[in-house]
Amino acid sequence: MAEVEWISKDKAHKPYGFGVKVSGATTLCRSQGGQFVTHVKALPGAPYDGHTLAIVIR
Repeated sequence: MAEVEWISKDKAHKPYGFGVKVSGATTLCRSQGGQFVTHVKALPGAPYDGHTLAIVIR
């Protein structure tokens, strides 16, 4: 079962959307095997980006 939330976009032509904010991180440089995903997390409640940075870089 998938859950979605209202997300405020602050745009006049499309002020709201549906979904859940997601945080993701990858390696900075490509290695021989490719670029790797190091972090993925769903962030319900659409928190401010500045408040989620510490979660990503741990």
